[in-house]
Amino acid sequence: DYEQIQNHATTIAQILLIQDKQKIYHRKYGPYLTALRWCESRFKDSAINPKDVDGARSYGRYQYRPATLLNFGVEYGILPKGATLTWAKQNIMDGELQEQITVRMIKNGENLYQQFPACHRRYGWLLDTQIVQR
Repeated sequence: DYEQIQNHATTIAQILLIQDKQKIYHRKYGPYLTALRWCESRFKDSAINPKDVDGARSYGRYQYRPATLLNFGVEYGILPKGATLTWAKQNIMDGELQEQITVRMIKNGENLYQQFPACHRRYGWLLDTQIVQR
């Protein structure tokens, strides 16, 4: 019983730590994420762009494609083990998942212009101001 309680307490502490880190990211990247979210989907997790700049379909809060969600999600260790392209297609509209990946992209210095060309061109300056110090 004691070991179970200790395991639950550890799990809860880990969840709270993750939530605290997310709050820090949102404070740090909040203006950019808000502008990007508005530009990409008008704040709608259900947004679908039937034909992006290269003719492909994009989905959700940050207009991801399933392969992009899968690739970055696996690279960053965000997706569950064994996630496949089918899994990514089934979960593409998960706005929180897209946000976690987007925050990691910012932190890791990914080429945001490549992922969000029009919107990053408009709002990328928010990452370069005193509002955000990497």
